[in-house]
Amino acid sequence: MLSVLALVGIAQSAEPQATVADDGLTVRYFVPHDVAAVRAVLDDTDKVYGLSEDLVSYKVEDGGRCDSIETEAPGLLSNLRMRTERCQTSETSWRDRLVSSDDFDQYEVLWTVKAVEGGTVITYHLAAELSFPVPDKVMYQQAGEAAITQLENIYRALE
Repeated sequence: MLSVLALVGIAQSAEPQATVADDGLTVRYFVPHDVAAVRAVLDDTDKVYGLSEDLVSYKVEDGGRCDSIETEAPGLLSNLRMRTERCQTSETSWRDRLVSSDDFDQYEVLWTVKAVEGGTVITYHLAAELSFPVPDKVMYQQAGEAAITQLENIYRALE
């Protein structure tokens, strides 16, 4: 869990902070906007996926409490496809969870937002495992670059 001082440090940094640990990839990104504005973007599943430049295609189906999403993204040898379910888990968090895929054995993204002095810290956490042998370092490096681009696009959407 991040301390208040660590969150203030992130808020003073313009650059996203990405780390890879045993439990996956975490990217923290400060935006100078209030939580309500950030939530308005993250509440919109179609917008969140539309701001992801690394997708070949995506389709969102409103499922009531949770949305169903089919995605296709470029892989090393072929495109990666999956169906996920995206649910809001609290006022300040969302979870994208794998429903089915031939390419992934595990895939879960947790989005959280936290108010800090001068704005909001968005945290993106990915835990994933491909169904074929690719080193975690390679997978998370590619995923980290895509997540940072998506977070930068979310920031631009707030402007």
